[in-house]
Amino acid sequence: MANKVTKSISRNPIIIKLPSHSTVMTAAKLMAEHNIGAIMVMDADKLVGIFTERDIVNRVVAAGLSPADTMISTVMTSNPIRLKSGESVYHALDVMKKNHIRHLPLEEDGEIIGMISIRDLFAAVNDELRENISTKDAIIFGETYGAGVAANKNVAA
Repeated sequence: MANKVTKSISRNPIIIKLPSHSTVMTAAKLMAEHNIGAIMVMDADKLVGIFTERDIVNRVVAAGLSPADTMISTVMTSNPIRLKSGESVYHALDVMKKNHIRHLPLEEDGEIIGMISIRDLFAAVNDELRENISTKDAIIFGETYGAGVAANKNVAA
């Protein structure tokens, strides 16, 4: 696994988006339908914001606003941080950690091509670690490590 962020590491390869004049209720239903924690807010194919589960809790419910009457444009994060396709998975994790966020819109050649979540990045790191361990075991112990134990006992006897 290459440690670069691309659209292929996202668990949700389609772009889930809503226009800024949509209601929180519409966004929440779409997020639940697709089992996602954030939605991109786009007007005329331009990213204007991101709306997350935390926004629902902190900016809508805790503030006593009505999800059916509140427009996402009033409670979204405007001009969200973007991640460029091809950047390091570790860089993406660092950006998320420093900014206390769990989702990053993914950009390539100036266009939004997807959304990367912290779960996507953890899965990519986990896959890379497993691959590295397998490769190192093969180098250190040989490809047939463990397979010849019984045969070696017979030789020694």
